[in-house]
This record gives sequence, structure tokens and C-alpha cells, in this order.
Amino acid sequence: MFRHTKHGGVWRSFALIAVTCVALGAGSVGVALADPALDFSTPGVLANNWSPTLNGFSMGWEFDVLAPIEVSRLGYFNHGPQGGGIVTPHEVGIFDSYGTLLVSTTVNPGDPVSGLWVWKSLATPFTLAPGTGYVIAGLTGPTDLYTYSVSSIAVDPRIAYVKNRYQRTPSGTLINPLYTTSFYPGYHWFGPNMDIVPEPSLLQLPFLLGMGGFAYWRRRKA
Repeated sequence: MFRHTKHGGVWRSFALIAVTCVALGAGSVGVALADPALDFSTPGVLANNWSPTLNGFSMGWEFDVLAPIEVSRLGYFNHGPQGGGIVTPHEVGIFDSYGTLLVSTTVNPGDPVSGLWVWKSLATPFTLAPGTGYVIAGLTGPTDLYTYSVSSIAVDPRIAYVKNRYQRTPSGTLINPLYTTSFYPGYHWFGPNMDIVPEPSLLQLPFLLGMGGFAYWRRRKA
């Protein structure tokens, strides 16, 4: 048995490591719940070009995946016609470079809100492998607003924003939007977003620190 007076420094160090691990573990869970792939603090121009004869748009943005990611939630820009939350459902999905719909869900009024986005969790996180030409798109609907000409965006380093994508969809169904425009300045169209879980290395950090502290304690004991 150790005497606390002799090895108090060891116990204090071990306790500090344990507290740090708990704090980091709690922090990593928080990140897992809210980590948009793309985000901004100030929207750009707000619009909705709904047509009673041509319906709305399937619009969003093209991106490349630089490292494997897990998509945990899909979201839509949370800005209704009166400036509040969305008032109609919005289907959101991710297409691969061949235009195949990989995963989709419907974001509804009343779903959880975080930042500028309203989110719908996927039943199972969907993994996107590294590659080019992915597109995330959402249906605009008759009332809620999207934004464009956003001056600055923050992008998760595991993906790269490429360009905007849009296409009118008279059928009112989600399609892989084929067109892009450089007419407007800034980033656009948003619209849809995705929430991705932290890198596995970050989730493992509290465990690794804890194991390191335990190994240190065992060496001192020996």
C-alpha cells in the first residue's frame, strides 16, 4: 500500500488526468451532437423563388470528401417567411458523383434547432468515403427561405466546398441538381446542410489519456 503523504503528487496527478478525461469525454459528446460540415454566422441574401406552375428548386452545393466522414444528421436553413423557424417540410439528401441518391431524410418544423439550422437525425450515421463530386441538395418549398451571397463560411477540414448547384424541379421531388452559377458573388445556395461526427481520434482521446495515466501510475507503483 502507498502512503498518501509519500505519493500524494502521484495521486494528485492521476486525479487530474481522470478529471481531464471526463471533461474531454463530455466535450467530445457535445461536438458529436453539433458539428455542421459547413457553417456561417451571418446569412446572405434571403429568397424564395417559388412558382405555382414550376414548383420550387432542388438546390445545394457540391463538395469533395478529403477524409472519411460519418453524417449523423441532415439539416435545412431555419428561416421561415416571418423570420422564424421553417413552416413546411424539406427533403434533404446527398448524391454521389454519378447522381445516385445515397441517403436522404425529411426535415420537419419542430425538429431540433442548432445555430442557423434545423436538424433531422439519421437512423444510422452514413459514411462518405473520400472522393469528388458529392452534392447535398434540399427541396426549397413554397414558403421558407434560403440564403445566397454568403460572404464567409467555415468548412470542416475533412471536406472541401466546390460550388453551388441548383435546378428547378416541377415535379416537387428531390433531384440531383445539375446547374451552377457564378453570377452572384459569395457562397450559395443554403438550403441544406449535414452534421458530421468528430474524427475517431478525437473520440478516443479521453480513453487514451486515461490509459496513459494508468500506465504512469503502474510504473510508479513498480
